[in-house]
Amino acid sequence: MATATRSRATSSSTTWGRTSRSDGGGLSPDGGVYPVTGLEGSPLAGLQLGLNGADSAGNQEGNGLGTGTQLVTSSVLPPDEYPQFESSQAADWVLPGGAAFDPHSGSQYMYSQNVDQAYKRLTRTVDLTGHSSGQLSFFTS
Repeated sequence: MATATRSRATSSSTTWGRTSRSDGGGLSPDGGVYPVTGLEGSPLAGLQLGLNGADSAGNQEGNGLGTGTQLVTSSVLPPDEYPQFESSQAADWVLPGGAAFDPHSGSQYMYSQNVDQAYKRLTRTVDLTGHSSGQLSFFTS
């Protein structure tokens, strides 16, 4: 279970908060860093950031400060049940393809935080009665 934390940067009465971090968000397959854009309606609207530019310290890859993707608190705690934690996303990585927390296909995905040393298991019973074999396909990231 993710622990909800509340960070404040307010615009009117909206809180821009976050709850869960996924390390490595914003990293491209070749180790580069994707740009960041501020989202419309947020305090960062219109912001365009490029990381690791020619005049930077060049420390935003995995062996430096590192990058991450945050889930806003309202994606975990529904605002109608927890209005004190109502929050919205203020910025996002400019990624090719789908967003980092969008399912590869379908409408749901499984998230097990970033605890690499723990054993994680997702189970589902599949009835193979009348079949001699089966096939399972899935995506990981």
